[in-house]
Amino acid sequence: MTLRRRLIAPLLSGLLALATLTATAPAQANASTTQHGKVSFTEAQQQFNCTICHEPLNEAKSAEAYQENALLRTLIAHGDTMAQIRHTMVANYGVAVLANPPKHGFAVLIVIVPVAVILLGLLVLAYTIPRWRRRAAEQERQPHTPAPAISDADQQRLAADLARRD
Repeated sequence: MTLRRRLIAPLLSGLLALATLTATAPAQANASTTQHGKVSFTEAQQQFNCTICHEPLNEAKSAEAYQENALLRTLIAHGDTMAQIRHTMVANYGVAVLANPPKHGFAVLIVIVPVAVILLGLLVLAYTIPRWRRRAAEQERQPHTPAPAISDADQQRLAADLARRD
């Protein structure tokens, strides 16, 4: 099997995983509306975080979360759609208020960079491991030359040195 064939399968698998991670969920916009077209408060709460404690609004207990919930209730009472509510919440609190931030710009890099680093590491390993194995196999095939024998004079000197140590 050639190196090229061994690299194609992991690369395609990595690209497929990357595409899956960066795919958007268009059904999310419709998920927080009731049968009558009104936005449900509890479902809308799940789409926003407290900007201070970074917990979902339905779990957060900070003063900031209470303010965000109050604005959310006001927007729902005015009959705003989920898209309008998202726009207003982002305008007031920034992108950090969204539980699922948009998949563009810097947010995409947060997903792409670790996947790219892992894929690059796998490619490096796929390239270097076979080379290491070939090199080790070549070294094993080469005949080993035994160490030269110690002369009698050197052997007597070594024995004398060892005797002095004791």
